[in-house]
Amino acid sequence: MRRTAAAVTLVVVFLSAALTGTWFVNLAKAFPNEIEYKTPPIISIHSPVNNATFSVNNVLLDFTVTKPDYWLFHGGYAAQQILKNVNYQLDGKQYDQIPANSTLESPFDYAVNLTNLTDGEHSLKVYAYASGWVIQMNGFFEYEVSINSSSDMVNFTVDTTPPRIAVLSSEKKTYYTSKVPLNFTVNELTTQIKYSLDGQENVTIAGNKTLTNLPYGEHNITVFATDEAGNAGASETVNFTVEKTESFPALPVAAVSVAVALGAAGLMVYHKKHKRSLVQNH
Repeated sequence: MRRTAAAVTLVVVFLSAALTGTWFVNLAKAFPNEIEYKTPPIISIHSPVNNATFSVNNVLLDFTVTKPDYWLFHGGYAAQQILKNVNYQLDGKQYDQIPANSTLESPFDYAVNLTNLTDGEHSLKVYAYASGWVIQMNGFFEYEVSINSSSDMVNFTVDTTPPRIAVLSSEKKTYYTSKVPLNFTVNELTTQIKYSLDGQENVTIAGNKTLTNLPYGEHNITVFATDEAGNAGASETVNFTVEKTESFPALPVAAVSVAVALGAAGLMVYHKKHKRSLVQNH
């Protein structure tokens, strides 16, 4: 009995030690010697949106910097995480730097026009620079740390050039048919194509087509196209003429009868002469 009791006591001691050790480990994990308060601010770009296309070379940049859930605010200046400044980069180069000095108790909003942008593709990114703190377990602020964050990359295109349209058919000439082909090329993708015949109301088409039932006389046609940026372009106005089908002039019936008779008479004379010549030779 004594040996059994001693064994049980020894097991209980070992279990207690193990449980106590685990408790201390968990406590150490729950209460480290120092805590880092350096959560980065959140940047949201509202304009331009990604993959947008603009038909002007001035584009609005509009963004907001907001405080995350674990942003430290503790009264005095030295006890705060603070947004110090923001800058934005266009095509990989710094465009401007904006002083902030904000605790982000309310969102930091900023808007500016990006001017004189060249035609082509562009990229945009916003960076925020803030400071945080590492705090000891006893509550003292040990040292300040830098916090940097950035937005997602936004890509956009500037296209201020209207599409170029070349009419390949319906060229300046005369057609002897009421059906005339309208063939043309455009140098870029379009959202809409139209044509105007003889200055009439524009007609929307999907591509090349044949103009039908054209009345005889002179005509002109112009093709219009709008690209994906909204720029509108027009071809040169092409002039052409539609006339009746060419034909040989018709001879009167009497003249035809005389011509046939003369031809038959000539053939008979030739036949008689040829027969007489054969008889003489014999």
